[in-house]
Amino acid sequence: MTNSTNLIYYEGGCYGTFVEWSCYYFSNLLKDIPFKKDGSSHEYLGNFLEPPEKLFEFISSKDEEQFARCHIGLFKNKQLSYYYNNKFYDICFEDLSFVNKNFKNILVLHPTTSTFLWMQNNVFQKCTFDDNTFKTWFEPYGYDKSYYAVNLKNNIEDKIKVFINQEMGEEKFLMWGKESIEDFEIWEFRELLSQYWFNRFKDSLTCWDDLSKDFRQIKFVSLNFFKEDPLNTIISYLNYFDIPTPPLDKLNNIIDQWKSKQIHMYKDDVVIEIINSIINKENLDWSNQNLTILDESYIQKVLMDKGIKLKCFGLNTFPTNTTDFLSILE
Repeated sequence: MTNSTNLIYYEGGCYGTFVEWSCYYFSNLLKDIPFKKDGSSHEYLGNFLEPPEKLFEFISSKDEEQFARCHIGLFKNKQLSYYYNNKFYDICFEDLSFVNKNFKNILVLHPTTSTFLWMQNNVFQKCTFDDNTFKTWFEPYGYDKSYYAVNLKNNIEDKIKVFINQEMGEEKFLMWGKESIEDFEIWEFRELLSQYWFNRFKDSLTCWDDLSKDFRQIKFVSLNFFKEDPLNTIISYLNYFDIPTPPLDKLNNIIDQWKSKQIHMYKDDVVIEIINSIINKENLDWSNQNLTILDESYIQKVLMDKGIKLKCFGLNTFPTNTTDFLSILE
């Protein structure tokens, strides 16, 4: 028998917490605003069925909530290599086939090729918890700290290094003349990311059109919709869940509060503009754009793919305008 709970199934960094909270809020079941300084909605806990064992328990218990949410990878079985050894399409197809039989309505939130940096920066700057959260939520299900090590770090560089250590053997570091990732200078770390990081994701940004055709009864919402038209995007998923459209002033008030905190919302567009300014040698200053090491390494990668090489040695401080950047081109 299908559970009457509506499920939000989402990739990290794609606002699953915000969406669940907003469904309750615009149903007039919540009053508190959950936004933290980092732009997340993590003051709201809600019905987060993570790790996946919680989702299976929830189904078995016959408990019901109006809304709940879960991450991708329900059948990873504590294997860190799960995402790297499988196509994202296959992972999500298995997940969605399962939840589609067990929940009333399903909303999928996902990134795209033009919102990748937005999503990634969200993950690395907002998805953090402490030891107490780990012991309360994950340790009882048999997880050790190595599995959630990335969430226990507090800055983007340290979080990425967790993945690098998990995925690359020591011999790879030796190729750089280093014994570990901790020995890398910033310029070396950026160069490593430009060569490695962005080739990890296989079909994770492109599988969604096919999945939406396979599961036509499920609603798919990409980050592009939130960026281009947040008002009608929220209205569309509220209506999908049979929540009456709230007063527009109430909706716009929440959107204004939420959007003002999303510093990475247009990051993909900003980075494209920076790359084009370098290629076309047009004056541009991006010192106020809050670029992260991830953004910088992506710029370096795209330029490298176009045959434009940088004088990387010792470049620990990345240029913040076209004039300075052109001076480091080989």
